[in-house]
Amino acid sequence: MPGAATAAAAREPNLISERPKLRTLRFVDCDVTDDILEQVGRLATGLEMLRVVFEDNRCESVVRTWRSLTDRSLLSLAGPPGRDTGRTGSLRTLALSWCPLMTAAGLTCVLARNRLRVLDFHKDAECEIGQLDPGVLGQIVDHVPDLEVLHLYGQKDLPDSVLCEFFSRASMPRLRSVCVNNTHVSPTTLRVARTRFPLLDTLSIVDCDDVSEDELRAFLAEAESEQKANPSGAAMPLPLKRVYTLLGVERLEAEGTEDDGDNVDGGEEGGGEDDDGVDNTDGADEDGRPGGFNGGTGAGVGIAADGPTELEGLDWVAGASDDGPEPMDEDAPSAEAAVAETAPTAAVDVLTSAEQHSSPPRPPWPACVVLENRWFVDEGLDILSLWEAAVSRGSGPGRFFL
Repeated sequence: MPGAATAAAAREPNLISERPKLRTLRFVDCDVTDDILEQVGRLATGLEMLRVVFEDNRCESVVRTWRSLTDRSLLSLAGPPGRDTGRTGSLRTLALSWCPLMTAAGLTCVLARNRLRVLDFHKDAECEIGQLDPGVLGQIVDHVPDLEVLHLYGQKDLPDSVLCEFFSRASMPRLRSVCVNNTHVSPTTLRVARTRFPLLDTLSIVDCDDVSEDELRAFLAEAESEQKANPSGAAMPLPLKRVYTLLGVERLEAEGTEDDGDNVDGGEEGGGEDDDGVDNTDGADEDGRPGGFNGGTGAGVGIAADGPTELEGLDWVAGASDDGPEPMDEDAPSAEAAVAETAPTAAVDVLTSAEQHSSPPRPPWPACVVLENRWFVDEGLDILSLWEAAVSRGSGPGRFFL
């Protein structure tokens, strides 16, 4: 409930008591503050997954909260400076709606002190909330060596040149999955990413206006040719395992082509994830509901821990006719026969020639292509997957609060 978290924090010196076993925490369209996140960073010392996401730009409270968060929140989540490598923090997954008062320096501190494996900057493609500053990517290229999953859904204001430079410079040897739905990524940038990150085998390329069906087919053909040229399997990069796209779906439907289901794995978080970056097209939101990232639905706070996580001082709220068409007279001549009887022979020959030269049907997509928008769910980043993982991992009776 908007205002509940703020009111609770005002009543209690600490929002939560020390919770070293707390692993997963979600703030989605909540009235969270720098003070609250500082307490989380100080008391939830074992936190592995955090989502601070805003999607409902029609709610004044949500927009106000998004505009108020600063680097204080980021620095508190960075954890204590470590010895040796400095990467002693517990945080492994960070989903963040980029806020106007946050800086790349603050984010760099979080990355420098935690071995982040999942970095999620998704946003509603149609609203301003969460738009990433283009300069941020350029400043974190040297601080993401452990990154495995990158989510950039909806970052339409990032020029392709920025994306290409990031993939060209970033050191991400473990990167295996990237979602660039609703961005201006180009085929050239996709090739750069595939060349630079040998473990990259999963891509989501939905609603990318700068990648046509022909260009995607060429990209996939190149990838397949590379593997055939190196049948030993020792060559890198790895074969593409899953490529999510909706390109050609409308054409296939118009042609009456039925999908046999072999290439369908599920749905990314779809349109607007509750806080995870799913498109607002045909996928499901962070809570696994159909619709997408951006419905403003799913607002609330979620917590999963290894054991009971009772939090004190906070209310978690998170018109055709009936007769149909007239029957055709079986004895009546067909339209083609009527044309043949009345039109000159040359005209019939012209029509026949045009039919013979019509575009042939497209070949089937490669087996790796998934004609659905479900990257988010298949990566296990939706709320149900997170809950199941948190509960099954815990030694005690795990609980999840909304």
